[in-house]
Amino acid sequence: MTEFKSTFSNITVGTKTEQSDFNIAVLNQADMGTLVKSFQDRNKDQSEVISGAAKALAVASQDALYHMLALAYAICLVMLEQGNLQLTIAELRKHGFTGFRRGANQFGPLVQMLFGRWTKRKKGKSEETEDAFLKNRSAEKYAKVFRLLAAKGVKPEDVAAYIAAYAGKMEGIIADDTRLHSKSDVDEQEIEAAVADIQSKPALATVSKSSIGLGAKDNRSYVALWAEVVNGEVHIKGMLPTGEDAISAAIRKMAKSIAPELAKRKAEPDQDEEIFEGVPDADDPTDVEMLA
Repeated sequence: MTEFKSTFSNITVGTKTEQSDFNIAVLNQADMGTLVKSFQDRNKDQSEVISGAAKALAVASQDALYHMLALAYAICLVMLEQGNLQLTIAELRKHGFTGFRRGANQFGPLVQMLFGRWTKRKKGKSEETEDAFLKNRSAEKYAKVFRLLAAKGVKPEDVAAYIAAYAGKMEGIIADDTRLHSKSDVDEQEIEAAVADIQSKPALATVSKSSIGLGAKDNRSYVALWAEVVNGEVHIKGMLPTGEDAISAAIRKMAKSIAPELAKRKAEPDQDEEIFEGVPDADDPTDVEMLA
């Protein structure tokens, strides 16, 4: 069975302090399941601790997050080892994931699984319940952090200090990873295509710069407007003090929500040959080797 022996960092869960481990050995499927569940349980407990004291202990919460990320990163590296891929694939499927896409961030489904949680939901229209796993889709940012850490060769025991010292911390790492992989990551490519699609839509209305209080020499690309609805009509009244970065972020968020469907509509008939619809077959060692 997997043993947790490292003395690198302490993670407080409730009133109990446990040591996180970076010397992780996975011998069989039971070990892999235990490893994933133990992190999910620890993350749940840690999240409850953080949420209850976040305002008073902002710095401590940040440190706790960085140490949780260090542990998650260590687990992800173990799960991606060649000898563990079949076990990892089976564990992903057990949690409802279709798997790894060719050209996408391989940490993506792993962090969605590790930071997700099991819950109960109604089974059809009956009163019976069944287990359902809720993927943590917002953990995408952690996958970006891990991809950059892996590219830089950062060791798990150095992760917390590395993030804390990085310019911009988490946001700085995420921005740098996005820039580095924007041309190679299929997810990023699909989002950019969706952004372009949104931007290409015809204008609902066109007004002059001066009519909304914008100077002739103002060269900004985006502005936010406010309008009043009167008798079924929308009257544009002026500008909102919203920065271009915020507007760009809102457009990207919208694009992310439509990117998968847009990519599906634009896909060529032979797209299935280019993308693993999920993880490779766990029983096919050739497919597993392609992920190494």
